[in-house]
Amino acid sequence: MGVVIAVLNGKGGVGKTTTTQYLGVALAERGYRVLLVDFDAQGGLTELSGIDPETVELTAADVILDDHPVKDLIIPAAQLPNPELGYDLLPSGLALNLLELRWLTSVDRAGGQVDYKAWWTGFRKVCNPVRDRYDLILVDNSPDLGQMALMAMAAADYLLIPLSAQRMSLRGLDNLMSLYKHLGTRYNNSLEIIGVLITMVNRTNRNWEALVRQIQKHCRHHRVPCFRHYIAYSPKVYEMEEGRTLLQDGLRGSATAARSIAEAYREVSAEISLELGRRIPKWQAL
Repeated sequence: MGVVIAVLNGKGGVGKTTTTQYLGVALAERGYRVLLVDFDAQGGLTELSGIDPETVELTAADVILDDHPVKDLIIPAAQLPNPELGYDLLPSGLALNLLELRWLTSVDRAGGQVDYKAWWTGFRKVCNPVRDRYDLILVDNSPDLGQMALMAMAAADYLLIPLSAQRMSLRGLDNLMSLYKHLGTRYNNSLEIIGVLITMVNRTNRNWEALVRQIQKHCRHHRVPCFRHYIAYSPKVYEMEEGRTLLQDGLRGSATAARSIAEAYREVSAEISLELGRRIPKWQAL
């Protein structure tokens, strides 16, 4: 039975989509069967995987709203423009906006009396039918804490929270933890946080070590684990239009910045594997 990890942060620009993709590659390298789900209408993960989101006709919204078989939407790694990435992909596109639109329409028609549980657990129809085909399902979410974030939390086994090395990120963690405690576990009482991943650590900033320690302290305050390894800041790696090339260069060791980032994500993937082995009976740590 595959493990579903939602990669979630209510703030944009924290390396969330990059984290989802790089971890997907690193975990596939370790021998796991990996599915990445793009649950963001902007389609950043889809684009980084080499597919134009504007060409995607069917998304997770079709599975949730119209019971379209999820297996028909998944693109196998071998059919991606860059098969070396190693993961399968459920792509996203503008059609995913229908999900939020249908939600707002249903609220309006019902005069506020909505079956919230039915809505917020709808994303399980995306994950559950294919759990037995994958070891890990990573879900990239939009940079907000709206209805789709709640759907992802209701379907996931674990949350992974990328947090950029900035003081303003602490408030974002506070907001996410509030949602997790008051709403996320309401419809998924088995939901756990596998860890906070500190991203975009700018080591040219003389205060970077103090910032990292402050985030780690804040994580301890919320009693959530923080990964030992962090992700350094590299402007080119976080540029969307160059993401595919830099990831490929990092895997092949031909670009210093990308190689450093890729290796850091490999270390984090090892932490995830070991942590799942600690929490899940019979989990095979690779």
